Amino acid sequence: METNMNKQTILIVGAGIGGLCVYQSIRKHLGQKFNVKIFDRETGPRDRWQGYNIYINRKGVTSLFYCSPPEVQARFHEAMPDPAPEEHHTISIIDHVGRQLICIQQQKYESIYELKSLKHDFAGIITYRNKLRDVLLEGVDIQWGKKCVGYEESDDGVWGSV
Repeated sequence: METNMNKQTILIVGAGIGGLCVYQSIRKHLGQKFNVKIFDRETGPRDRWQGYNIYINRKGVTSLFYCSPPEVQARFHEAMPDPAPEEHHTISIIDHVGRQLICIQQQKYESIYELKSLKHDFAGIITYRNKLRDVLLEGVDIQWGKKCVGYEESDDGVWGSV
């Protein structure tokens, strides 16, 4: 069995949703083939406010399921609550005087797990950014307070400086 010293290391700079999705994808698809180290300049996950929620369209939700392991997928409902039965979402484009130019009704779905199978590209879900990050963070070893200050490429690989 290969030891940690013989494995190549992947460095991920930034423990935001993007960096954590890359980590989860490596974990799911490459298993233990690489050492993975995550560095973030903040001293913890609550240091910098990044907004309350984000909208993830159907393709994004499908990608999120593809790149994350089953135990993470099982917790998505914490960050992406099911829509209320009486809710019906639409996308509207309104001009400068308040006239509605277009109104696109989104397909209804019962849960986040059903959303990824819809065919309508405008379908999506409002996601609590901080809760999604918490789901993606669980059990991940992050070196907080480390800033990437540079890197060097050579024939042997890329070397990061933190």
